[in-house]
Amino acid sequence: MTDYTLQTILLIGFYLAFFTWTILTLLIGIQIFKRNYPGLKVSGLYLFNSLVFIIAWGLVLKLALIVRAPIAETKEKSIELLHNEAKSYFENFIFSSLLISFIMTTINVVYLKYVVKAKIYKHTLILLVATLVILLTASYLSIEWYYRGLLVEINRHF
Repeated sequence: MTDYTLQTILLIGFYLAFFTWTILTLLIGIQIFKRNYPGLKVSGLYLFNSLVFIIAWGLVLKLALIVRAPIAETKEKSIELLHNEAKSYFENFIFSSLLISFIMTTINVVYLKYVVKAKIYKHTLILLVATLVILLTASYLSIEWYYRGLLVEINRHF
């Protein structure tokens, strides 16, 4: 992927988060005005799950602060060290994404079953897929920028 493609994906994520929060705010306002409390509970659940955008942004920024590349005796060994570090970070991010998705899915099921008493499978599946897509995309973007940025530093060093 090119840098332009990565930036475009991030920009789409920003717009998606903005439109999601705008629509949810409007829906919640309308449901409060109409006193549609069951719909308000479901919208509140979606609003809670939209916090995954903030978690995803944290994943993207987590590796953005690393500016020192691993330097070895040769350029090839340095690149291999960088590749191994990126792979390790990516595995950690995938595990974290799956853990966060599992926790949020558990909260969603309990909330839908005991508070909303609505269709559990439909809402849970929608929220699980959205959470996984957002977190896995953020993990990939973070690792890709980390690798590309530090690869430039290794090339400057040698």
